[in-house]
Amino acid sequence: MTRRAYSPGLGKWVEVETVEVPGVQTNHTKRKSYGFTMFPNIWRLQLRKVKARGTTYEVAMVILYLARWSEWVTLPNVGLAKQGIDRCAKYDALKQLRDAGLIIVENRGRKSPRIKALFRGGVSVA
Repeated sequence: MTRRAYSPGLGKWVEVETVEVPGVQTNHTKRKSYGFTMFPNIWRLQLRKVKARGTTYEVAMVILYLARWSEWVTLPNVGLAKQGIDRCAKYDALKQLRDAGLIIVENRGRKSPRIKALFRGGVSVA
């Protein structure tokens, strides 16, 4: 069985093949994923300055989580609705994050906006 996995050491996606060895029993139990997102101090300080609401912190956590995998991320309304955030609250949170200088928002008409997370006062991490 072949699957794709991200290799942080190589910095790219690689093909991983699972090989069955005769005589060796494999336990294919799924591990629970509780998730963990690192929240930079600069974000915490900037959000405190603008007196951000709870939904802004929640949207910031989603952006930081997704930004681990790609430079630009999108936030569909359906994905946030599962977490109890409606589209109006999403756009309010994006405005607060943009005003705090933590993100760049690229509006795309009727599509979900593209968002780039910024670190260290407007300089993005490569």
